[in-house]
Amino acid sequence: MNQRLIPTLVPALFLFLNGLNGTAMAADHNAHSSGHGASQAETATRAYTTTGIVENLDKTGGSIVIRHEPVPALSWPAMTMRFVAENPALLEETRPGGKIRFDFRAQGSTCILVDLEALD
Repeated sequence: MNQRLIPTLVPALFLFLNGLNGTAMAADHNAHSSGHGASQAETATRAYTTTGIVENLDKTGGSIVIRHEPVPALSWPAMTMRFVAENPALLEETRPGGKIRFDFRAQGSTCILVDLEALD
């Protein structure tokens, strides 16, 4: 092989393989977002329940970030994620650091908070 091509081919090969890895990571995220095998219609209409700790709250924007427990029905591990309140009034009695029980629907990459109860 021509010695002058090697410095050009190695970075190109690295970028190509890294791009494939990024594609696989995006596919994995999309599988997570849609509920690991559950149909999108099912996850968009079914409400799931779990508990968590409020990490951040945007009452004006109607969103909440929750560090939640696993959601076995969706094969989700415990994690921290953002939810959009179906009704922003749900967030009125909530505070950062508070423990909550909540119900949500997964709609594509957005999770809709449909009910919330403070536990402490």
